[in-house]
Amino acid sequence: MSFVLPLLELSKAIRSASRAIYQSTSFHTGRRFSGSGRSWSGNGDKRRPLTTTVMNAVPRDQAGTASGINNAVSRVASLLAVAVFGLMLYAEFNRSLDRRLDALSPSPSERQQIDQQRPKLAAAETSDPNVKAAINESFLAGYRVVVRAAVGLALASALTAFLLIRPAKSAEP
Repeated sequence: MSFVLPLLELSKAIRSASRAIYQSTSFHTGRRFSGSGRSWSGNGDKRRPLTTTVMNAVPRDQAGTASGINNAVSRVASLLAVAVFGLMLYAEFNRSLDRRLDALSPSPSERQQIDQQRPKLAAAETSDPNVKAAINESFLAGYRVVVRAAVGLALASALTAFLLIRPAKSAEP
């Protein structure tokens, strides 16, 4: 049974990698992603093994404290991940949009209008279809960076679990 946790981590890494590859090659139309992109919103499959590991690592009389600490750390980590991934997406969106707009050379007034709407990301509005395509492609570039970072973290997690989690020694006579 000691090999189960590393296998769970490895399966999550493989699933994340396959989704990243699929999303990298998928088309983005309008403001909607394919069904597999939307299905990532749940974290139930990631928290159960971690909670079990934490709860099994402490004595029964400290289970309440361990549960509270585990939940607090989990929530803070989730908030931090959303913030960091959001910054990564926004930074890549801006870099990519600058490159694409430089290639399109829109008028100064249109460039200013686009620059004012940058915080909207893919929801920025323009009448020029080429600029709208540049906005959409820039958003996808940022999204791909975030997905690749998530895949890297999942692979690092699987590798860490594989290297650091050792089988428990049984107390046989």
